[in-house]
Amino acid sequence: MLASRAARFIAVGAAVTAAVLSGTPSLASTTSSDGQSSAAALRQSTIHLIQSNQAVGTNVDVGRRGESVGDYVVITGPLLHPDSGQRAGFASVVCTVLRTGATAPLQCVGTASLAGGDITIQGLFVTEQGRPNRLAVTGGTGQFRTARGEFVATIEADGSTDALFRLTLDAPAG
Repeated sequence: MLASRAARFIAVGAAVTAAVLSGTPSLASTTSSDGQSSAAALRQSTIHLIQSNQAVGTNVDVGRRGESVGDYVVITGPLLHPDSGQRAGFASVVCTVLRTGATAPLQCVGTASLAGGDITIQGLFVTEQGRPNRLAVTGGTGQFRTARGEFVATIEADGSTDALFRLTLDAPAG
């Protein structure tokens, strides 16, 4: 049933981001449209958080009654710093049922809103405890406007979600 899957999934919906950024600059070679090579400074950043069960999930049943392809869950909730428990932002995620069954994947699109900007994610998510889910970081705004990388979320035994962003950000010019 979608409600039980959603209950396990709510933690990841709100786990879209927060916590401490640690940046390591690196130098990467890029090629422009005219074929010229140039050096671009890149910053590797990791954002880690543990999201508790404070998120709210709303199941939307479309089509056939009960869980069916096309149903979706809307998840919203605060993002908390893992060490202090203080609020770091807010997350909004929509996940669509692609196939039915307890471990069938959901297609999810989400946004984490933080003081420095938003980070967006997209990808498949399976609501199976202990399974790492790898979604794409598709962009962002503000200090995250050049963000790309991977978001890894794992539902823990206590219902919380361990969430990890591995970001590559273009270093600010000049």
